[in-house]
Amino acid sequence: MPEIAAFWTRSARNPPRPGDLPPPGPDTEVCMTLILQYPSKKALKTQIGKKLDFVDPSPIAKEYTPNGVVFGSNRPHLTGYKAEFFAKITLKDGIIAKVE
Repeated sequence: MPEIAAFWTRSARNPPRPGDLPPPGPDTEVCMTLILQYPSKKALKTQIGKKLDFVDPSPIAKEYTPNGVVFGSNRPHLTGYKAEFFAKITLKDGIIAKVE
């Protein structure tokens, strides 16, 4: 997940590195991250089989999909939890199936 943040910070002074995400185009999809309401990634992983607790920060397009992959992070300045983490979450019918 950290490579997603790295992609957005690349510029002429800071060129892409191997492993960075490709730039947006017809074959790529740009996504924002959901704000996860869990104190740690370990706590999130214990919730496999349950509904995802999150806030969708996008005022325009909703990033949440009940079937497929979503990306999320804990932002301590927004949630009050101390640990910052990023996660790739696979959902099936709105239920957490996998956390990476």
